Amino acid sequence: MYMKSILFTIFISLYFFCFGQNAIQLDGLNDIVTVNYPGILGNNVRTVEAWIKTSSNYNPNTGGVQGVISDWGTFTNSNRSTFNVLFNNAIRFEVNGNGVNGTIPVNDGNWHHVAMVYDPTATLQVSLYVDGILDIAGNLTIPVNTLSTFVRIGQRVDGLHFFNGKIDEYRLWSVALTQAQIIANKDKELCHINDPNLKLYYTFNQGLASGTNTGQSIVHDWSPNQKDGTLTNFALMGSNSNWVTGATLSAGFTTATASETSCGIYTSPLSGQQFSSSGTYAINGLTQGGCDSLLTLNLTVTPTSLTSFNETSCGSFTWGQTGQTYNSTGIYYDTLIAQNGCDSVLKLNLTIVPISSQFSHVYSCTAYTWTQTGLTYNDSGLYTDTLTSVNGCDSIISIMLTVYPQDIVDIYETSCDAYFWPESNQLLTVSGVYTVQLQSVFGCDSTVNLHLQLNSSDTTVQNMSACAPVFWDQAGILMDSSGIYTHVLQNSTGCDSIIQMNFTLSSLTSTLSVDQSTGMLNAGPVGGMYTFLSCDNGSILFSGASPSFTITSNGLYSVVVELNGCVDTSSCVSFTSAGLKEVEKSSIQISPNPCEETLMIYGSNVNFSSVQIFDLLGEIIMEIEFNSVESYLMDVSNLLPGNYLITLKDSNEYLRFVKQ
Repeated sequence: MYMKSILFTIFISLYFFCFGQNAIQLDGLNDIVTVNYPGILGNNVRTVEAWIKTSSNYNPNTGGVQGVISDWGTFTNSNRSTFNVLFNNAIRFEVNGNGVNGTIPVNDGNWHHVAMVYDPTATLQVSLYVDGILDIAGNLTIPVNTLSTFVRIGQRVDGLHFFNGKIDEYRLWSVALTQAQIIANKDKELCHINDPNLKLYYTFNQGLASGTNTGQSIVHDWSPNQKDGTLTNFALMGSNSNWVTGATLSAGFTTATASETSCGIYTSPLSGQQFSSSGTYAINGLTQGGCDSLLTLNLTVTPTSLTSFNETSCGSFTWGQTGQTYNSTGIYYDTLIAQNGCDSVLKLNLTIVPISSQFSHVYSCTAYTWTQTGLTYNDSGLYTDTLTSVNGCDSIISIMLTVYPQDIVDIYETSCDAYFWPESNQLLTVSGVYTVQLQSVFGCDSTVNLHLQLNSSDTTVQNMSACAPVFWDQAGILMDSSGIYTHVLQNSTGCDSIIQMNFTLSSLTSTLSVDQSTGMLNAGPVGGMYTFLSCDNGSILFSGASPSFTITSNGLYSVVVELNGCVDTSSCVSFTSAGLKEVEKSSIQISPNPCEETLMIYGSNVNFSSVQIFDLLGEIIMEIEFNSVESYLMDVSNLLPGNYLITLKDSNEYLRFVKQ
């Protein structure tokens, strides 16, 4: 049985949402837009913005009369919120009794974006903007307390001072917009207009610009409040008192109406929604600019016909309807065009019964007899037998036969000193020919002959002693401690040639100390030859085997020690006590002794201009300058525990003290 396959082809219309960038033209005589919304009341923050185009004179100083953009409240002091054009033909915000006036004229016949921001928490509460530029910022001299009356556009609340010109993109906010926010949105219509702070939003995009618009008297509010306005006293014909061409802005929220006829289910290209029956549907989506859009779709759905067929086949199936061959179970379609222009779908429910097959690898020594066929095979290869299964489809049995012959393998190996042969699990130390009999996993015998050539490694031992680290060039090694170092080369047979270096490092570090009380220099280590030097002029003071030498004059001294063939020179030490004598009683006294953190120096008739503290090596540890007093308290907490000398500067007497 054959069936026709059906392929759904959905013809999707792309809707381009167009919007008329229109405005409303007020004649300055009696045209107003009334709104069933009380406005922002009391002293609350507010922003009013719009696009206007006018060439009228509104300056009362030159015979003009104010033109009101929008107003609400009552006609008493402080109780209304009026945004108009007045002095200097500039924009103004007033509350009846006082106002803040701009300086930039806006009646030059060009489109201007104007905005008024009132924020009672700001230092300058009123800000007026023209085309995104701050015209002026200032304060009112009376409080703001706007009372509740409905908003009107184009007229003051007392019924006077109509606006003569075009108004577009009127927005009322319950927040104080920043200059950056005003600039960011002034040149485009708003998208996704669900901001709760947006209280009124009129795009004025209805009607036919300067055409006959009788009946088009409702202005749609795109804010969340949905407070549509009403055109009052408009002629709605011609280029005045009518819908006209507005400011050139980027597109915002758009609407469109379309009619579609679909075969079967219709999928909206705008929202992805699917519809299976005829009707009128409202579809929300996004335009190419990313803004909200509303499509009213008049849809007619014509159902498609469906005919099903069932087929079962072995291995594969060729459908005569399409001429295609199918190798797997599944549902397949073919589509015909019916008389009504919609698809007629053929559905094939196909079951493919696979041809069963069995496959295995077979390994044998010499020949192999297959019980399936009773035949004996001497060569490796693929062998097949075909049977008929119970479902009437073929069953194929296959084997991949590998025939292993018995063989002899010769292996040649060269190694150094010894060779481990894994086939026999032996460590071989003599050159020769070795043989082992193996059996493969398939039970076939195999003879392996190992032809082994062994070569010998060699070792050379060297000894070296030095008083300093030595870089062994041949090995590229720095020998900086006693030990055994090795370097491996390769001899003529390709085996290791090892050089072993037994290195002995004899280190020598000379030391020198001085006894400040006796002038005795004591050198080390013991057992060498000693040469005592003056660091001041380099002269030799003594050379011999004695590690001690007595000096009598102040200066810097060092010693050169030679021991076990190594030579080292000590650092210089200072002797500063020549001519000094330790006294028990002095013109100065110290207390306490021993001390821990504080040492008091005192005496009578003594000039305490400077006190010096030495360690027993004669190094000045601390020197303190101070004015002449009879006693002085010194902080010695930073000194390490030990014996120290203290003296007045340029004195030859010192006292010992102990720091605990």
